[in-house]
Amino acid sequence: MSFEIEASAKYSRTHEWARIDGDTVTCGVTKYAPILQTDAIYVMLPDIGSHFRREESFGTIESTNAVTDVLMPLSGTIIEINNNLDIAPQTLNQDPYRDGWIIKIKPDDLSGLEKLMNAQEYEDWLYMETFLSMTKHEENDSDDEHIPSPEDMIGSIEWGRRVESIEAIGAEQVVFNLLNLDTGEIDMVLKVNRSKFDPERVLFDRLRVASENIETDPDRVIRICDKILQFSPGNAAASYYKAVAMTIKGELEQSLEWFDVAIASEPTELIFWILKSYTLSKINKHQESVEHLLTAISLDPGKVKDFIIKIDTEERIIYQSLNYVLKHNPNNKQVETAIIELYNN
Repeated sequence: MSFEIEASAKYSRTHEWARIDGDTVTCGVTKYAPILQTDAIYVMLPDIGSHFRREESFGTIESTNAVTDVLMPLSGTIIEINNNLDIAPQTLNQDPYRDGWIIKIKPDDLSGLEKLMNAQEYEDWLYMETFLSMTKHEENDSDDEHIPSPEDMIGSIEWGRRVESIEAIGAEQVVFNLLNLDTGEIDMVLKVNRSKFDPERVLFDRLRVASENIETDPDRVIRICDKILQFSPGNAAASYYKAVAMTIKGELEQSLEWFDVAIASEPTELIFWILKSYTLSKINKHQESVEHLLTAISLDPGKVKDFIIKIDTEERIIYQSLNYVLKHNPNNKQVETAIIELYNN
């Protein structure tokens, strides 16, 4: 892992940078600030002549999914602001150390720079912050049974501070107290949307990732689907992916039961019918297989054809299922006619 860091600047743990330019100091935020992990869309700049103390908020940055304060890396008076950010806030993402500077200040005392990290120290901090965050994430995410809670945030590093305790849990957000690692004092709060701790949302995110490796690890898909079905019995997506995973494992009779649950929930979803058709053929229930395939084709012939043309994992299975049914029903004119019409549409 490598980081793009301006060697001549000094850095705060909250990802602000400061660079001496003559008798002034130019300040901005680094590309590793959490707020810049999505595109910046608005920057609220301070008034020229305003004075701010170190770690005091002097403005805000709004990205596509959050708003956050920007903190002074050292005490001083604003002597210039980057008005170009009014019309091109995305410059913060594209060139944070040059065109994306935010303010220039006359510092109260340049000795304040000594409290900031140099480039190497900041890089070391980023490694530690990234490691702690990844470790915390892996500890929780490696266990598919684990449902995240606000308590899981305790001990993680956010904005250069350690999440120390929960201040409040509201209907829409959870507020955490952040401990300043330099002073040992709680001096900031972190507000997190409650959706981060929503069980179904978290589990569906895991299912999305796990389904990409369903052919090599069907058991993980089944575990996640079972957990979703506890919260949402009869859920079509979870039932479908569980059925596919069971088909891959060779548990064909059981997979048919879960295809039925998926179809009962969303009877017009043609992929459910096609893959059930494939599974029925695998256990020599050829007449039922034909009926399911014809149902799928009748639902949306053009969409079935689109599936066949594409080549991702799921659609290859559909292509295989069509050919499998044909192979085991060589004299079935209904199937032949339907497939010919499908390809000619």
